[in-house]
Amino acid sequence: MNRLLGKDIISVLDLDRDTIEEIFDFTDRVKQVYEKRGALDILRGKLMASLFFIPSTRTRLSFEAAIRRLGGGVIGFATASVSRAGDYYKETLEDTIRMVDQYADVIVIRHPEPGAAARAAEVADAPVINAGDGNNEHPTQALLDLYTIYQEFGTLRDLHICMVGDQTARTMRSFAYAISNFPIRRLTIVAPPQQRLPETTRKVLEERLVPFEEKESIHSDIEDFDVIYVESIKNAPGVTGVVLDRDYVTPPNYRVDANLMRKAKSSCIVLHSLPRTDELAVELDRTRYARYFKQAYYGMLIRMALLIMVLGKEEELGGEL
Repeated sequence: MNRLLGKDIISVLDLDRDTIEEIFDFTDRVKQVYEKRGALDILRGKLMASLFFIPSTRTRLSFEAAIRRLGGGVIGFATASVSRAGDYYKETLEDTIRMVDQYADVIVIRHPEPGAAARAAEVADAPVINAGDGNNEHPTQALLDLYTIYQEFGTLRDLHICMVGDQTARTMRSFAYAISNFPIRRLTIVAPPQQRLPETTRKVLEERLVPFEEKESIHSDIEDFDVIYVESIKNAPGVTGVVLDRDYVTPPNYRVDANLMRKAKSSCIVLHSLPRTDELAVELDRTRYARYFKQAYYGMLIRMALLIMVLGKEEELGGEL
């Protein structure tokens, strides 16, 4: 059964463990076929609207790569300034979505306002996928983050995961929501006082009985971490709830570098949604710990799988095996 057929993907909280596992199982199939055959024709004739009201590199390009690798096409814009929403007319979000809905089979939207993706879904007939709505959520990022861990360890069970950096950022919020579906061993959260876990996230973790603790430094449990998910503490407005000056130097408590990783397990992996500033040292890029560029590849695969599933074309993948 395809739980995502015709569905919007707005919040990770709408996805239970069974649904996430179904997405991962199908992504495994997509990965197998794609790596064997390359570009596919499963979504030939389908159009994805890529509506990015604010900048993006990885999310926009991976969604556009995903639809093209599947044989479909893409329309849209990379900044609101080239649309009527960003010029003299200031076209409303609802009018923009209703118009695009006449052209596209699926709509992917990034917007600076929390709740914008849900507003888009209310007026669109086509499935809407949230590619980041302000500092609220980023559900497909969370899915690719978990899928990266799943690919590396073969499971999401019994892992000690550290989330270090700005916990008010949408990536951290969505990751916490997603991982709360799985029986991890422990979740350690490290953040500056002004960027600690929001109450909404804390409540979800507590209600789902996730064993978590908040600490002041990443150094305290470094020897035990299986996964370190790094987030900048200097995010742009709209991405985070707390904006710090970009010239602010990230303290060692929240910085991941070669010095720190010498104390880590050899099997530990480091994730980052990117872009980074100084919280993740470039010297780690070619080490066994780095998985953040592989994350980007898995992001394309996850988004390929999601596009196929929401458009109800998963059975056609069988013909490609």
